Amino acid sequence: MLRHRSRVALLTTIVATGMLGVACNAREPRREALADVTATALPPAAPTAKAALPFPAEPSPSCATLRDVGVSDVVRVDGTTLFYADSTAGLTAVDVADAAHPRVLSTVPFVGTPLALFVREGIAWVVFLDPDSRSGKRGLATVVRAVDVRSPASPRIIGSEVREGSTRDVKLVGGYLYVLRAANGRSVIETFGVQGHSLRALDSITMEGAPAQLAASSAGLAVVTTSDDHATVGWLELSMDRPGSLQLRAPVRLPGGVATWEHGEGRIVDADDGQRVRIVTCATASCTPNEPSTLRVVDFAAEAPANNMTSLRLTEHDSLPTTRFADGVLYVAETPAVGQDSTTLRIIRTEGGPPRFVASHTVRGRISALVPHEASLVALGSVGSPDTQVKMIIHDLDVRRPSAPRTRSSVTFGSDWTWSLLADDDDAMSFDPASHLAAVPFTAWRQADRRYVTGAQLIDLQPLGAHVAAALPVDGWVERAIFLDGHLVTLGPNGVSSIDYTAAHPSDFGERPLELGR
Repeated sequence: MLRHRSRVALLTTIVATGMLGVACNAREPRREALADVTATALPPAAPTAKAALPFPAEPSPSCATLRDVGVSDVVRVDGTTLFYADSTAGLTAVDVADAAHPRVLSTVPFVGTPLALFVREGIAWVVFLDPDSRSGKRGLATVVRAVDVRSPASPRIIGSEVREGSTRDVKLVGGYLYVLRAANGRSVIETFGVQGHSLRALDSITMEGAPAQLAASSAGLAVVTTSDDHATVGWLELSMDRPGSLQLRAPVRLPGGVATWEHGEGRIVDADDGQRVRIVTCATASCTPNEPSTLRVVDFAAEAPANNMTSLRLTEHDSLPTTRFADGVLYVAETPAVGQDSTTLRIIRTEGGPPRFVASHTVRGRISALVPHEASLVALGSVGSPDTQVKMIIHDLDVRRPSAPRTRSSVTFGSDWTWSLLADDDDAMSFDPASHLAAVPFTAWRQADRRYVTGAQLIDLQPLGAHVAAALPVDGWVERAIFLDGHLVTLGPNGVSSIDYTAAHPSDFGERPLELGR
């Protein structure tokens, strides 16, 4: 009977998703920002009617039923406001109604290590690590903060919750925040929500092992932890009757280990609305380079999930391939052995039966990032030797037929030694919705004048062949480069800059950035 009710609830969710998806998806997609925060609150918002309204006890019904899954990034564009979080300046709201002249509206200051920031329905959710005990806790602490940004020029801190220990992952589902953190040698998953005028901790559960990653779908959350000799995956059912509450199904032990901060990390976990969880595992908890990697699929919709687990060996060595789940497939780029300069890309179907290989494709370079975009898969890697010269290489791969991938074109860029943040964070690549341009932040060492150059490299991903467009130098580290109304807005510790990439020449670059608040 319990399983029957679970299936009925899932069917109800799917039907609601179908009915309400058009209304919710019609909203402009939002990007989001990472942030660190201190406990210093800004003055209350100006006494306008809008700012004085409390937040509802639950998200708006149109999308609460859908239980949308939030996306976290360091940048979020909401209407004509860009939200950006910097580890030293804080959460900054920038007016980009005129993209050529961005204007800082406000800054909520904080210092720490940013972990996540979401902006949804007028609330900015910020999670950060406080290494300096500013929050009042001894040792490393996690701070969860909710900020009212309905009036971006006068944000108001709704509340903050401080927890001892470090947070490993954060997800936003249906307007509620789910935080996975370490506590006394175990893992704690805790829910937070905004009700009325306050931030509240709503529920929590504990699992064995150290926290690894979360994966979210509108049906629930997958939680992965790791121990000395195994990994564990659990499924959290998110109650529709008691929003914010957690119900843990019996966890399943997995042989081997998973990627962690200490042994690499990436997009190793995927969860769908059918309660299936896909996990890339190593042979052991050490995840050493000579170990194989395996895809394991656990079906939590089954009566006995542990008995319905399937697996597929992905690699014979290199326990940490670059992976990316997208549209029912898993892309795996196996890092080549030392001295080689090519990567094997494997495509695995993960739906419609047990996981299975459907194709393999060889590309040049050591691939470190896979970014799905429309009918393409953009792969970024490096070519050359650190002892001589390292340049970046980008492949535009046609994956409309997963069983027959092909390389449309490949381009290289960079100077004597070049690196991109995209190698560690594939959210760093952005695309222009009005053209075929993509932007990649870069840092390059130029031997000729022995100095570093930072900025954004534009790549024109034309269907008949990609080519390198302008390299746009920017003073200081570039964390994101966003296309807005014919301008490229770059963000980093030095502030916000706007470049008219359609008309500018190299001599025009290097303009003074708009400084973030301090």
